[in-house]
Amino acid sequence: MRQPQFLSLFLFVLCLGSVYGFLEYFLFWYLLDLGAANYLLGLTISIGGFAGFVFLYETKWFMDKLGPVNIIALSGLVYCARLVGYSYIGKHPLWCIPLEGLEAMTFHLLWVAVGTYGTQIAPRGLKPTVQSCVGGIYFGLGRSMGSLVGGTAMYFLGAETAFRIMGGVAAVASLSYGCFYYCCSSAAAVLSRARSASPASSSAAPASPQQRVAAEKTTSSSADVAPPSTAASNGPASNGVPSAREVVVKVDVQPDQDTVAVNDPEIPDHGVSDCGVTDQGAHDQRVHDQGVIDRGVIDN
Repeated sequence: MRQPQFLSLFLFVLCLGSVYGFLEYFLFWYLLDLGAANYLLGLTISIGGFAGFVFLYETKWFMDKLGPVNIIALSGLVYCARLVGYSYIGKHPLWCIPLEGLEAMTFHLLWVAVGTYGTQIAPRGLKPTVQSCVGGIYFGLGRSMGSLVGGTAMYFLGAETAFRIMGGVAAVASLSYGCFYYCCSSAAAVLSRARSASPASSSAAPASPQQRVAAEKTTSSSADVAPPSTAASNGPASNGVPSAREVVVKVDVQPDQDTVAVNDPEIPDHGVSDCGVTDQGAHDQRVHDQGVIDRGVIDN
């Protein structure tokens, strides 16, 4: 949760939460100072609720057309329009009714977009944590900051100036968040295209001559050695010579010679190498006694 998209979302929600807290605490006081009737105070809440219900009914359309990030950024600009509009209504408090209708964008659609986007970027298993953090920042920390900063601004600068300052905060936060998001998205897209354009073979280092020689030796040795199951199950070879495991031969070993003679009338004259006996193998074995060797294959 230390990634840039989380930090930027949390900071933006903190700014909007401060604006929300400022309106919640000081809007009615401001309207009463302008001479608004008591029924008008309750009407502002009703107008915001009905407008929010209509917008929520068409939430899918707004999400498909705008996207969650655009709605989040646009809600800050709508907050700015509300606050600046309040500062200019003067002695006509009835103008607060259309301004309160914008609450459907600054509260209802905002939270649908925040919930959707938070679910998209949240790691697996941390979706409830992200939702809780966003809600706590908005309604807890941001709301308390808005009441503190807004009350101080109203005391020293006046109500109209305080509303305009808070509107400027919402506009700056909205533009900053939108620019940051799209800059990060563009950079990520460029990096992704660069990685996909690079050939996959460039990442693999070429094999050294020693590695190539070792690979060739391994290939040749594996080709020369037949599996034991093949010799045991295939039976007679294609050239008419019985398998080495099925042949009982007589081998006369001469102590002073480097060759051995195979005496078996059933084996055709294919040479000594057909029975798997070579001069080098007999020389290495150095058998000094004469006799009969069953299943006579002398390994090299």
